[in-house]
Amino acid sequence: VSVFAPFLLKPLKKMGFQMFPKDSMNFFQEVTEEAIAQRKANTNKGGNTDLIQLMVNAHNI
Repeated sequence: VSVFAPFLLKPLKKMGFQMFPKDSMNFFQEVTEEAIAQRKANTNKGGNTDLIQLMVNAHNI
């Protein structure tokens, strides 16, 4: 929606329109938060070099 008609974002949001179901968004948010917590707790600097690890590393700088 934002690509084709960015002016519709605010009205659609006020009407309660969501692109993805709320339970799906909550699931992915929880999984991401758990992965970040595990990465922060793991002091091993090798292995996981993916987007989450890059964000954790950037946050720690």
